[in-house]
Amino acid sequence: MFGKPVIIAGESAYTNCGLTYDAYTHYSYQKFLDNISEIPLLTEDQKKLTRKLFYSYFIERQIPLVFMNTSDGRFSSFDWNKLGLLIPGEDPVVDMICERFFIGDDFILPADVIDYYEKNGLLK
Repeated sequence: MFGKPVIIAGESAYTNCGLTYDAYTHYSYQKFLDNISEIPLLTEDQKKLTRKLFYSYFIERQIPLVFMNTSDGRFSSFDWNKLGLLIPGEDPVVDMICERFFIGDDFILPADVIDYYEKNGLLK
């Protein structure tokens, strides 16, 4: 915030990425807070990396599950009218989830799947 790195207490998705001050103990967290005025602003390279990281975290890793009903942004139940989307080849996200699960890879949406969902109004 305000161009400064974040102080993280514990671990997060962006711990150890070179953009944060990572505190693993109460003592180290307090030391960061005590010296907060000495923490330098992010460099331009760090700002670029931050944008890439947050794009990946908030776009590529947010897996839309259109076969689930949502209420107030939370999954509430399975939409039985969309059962056919679980058949291989019927939904690119379901296919990607199954493929990545079986090969043990990350669940990161490929650009073509993001485009497909955006063009078809499936991302909310």
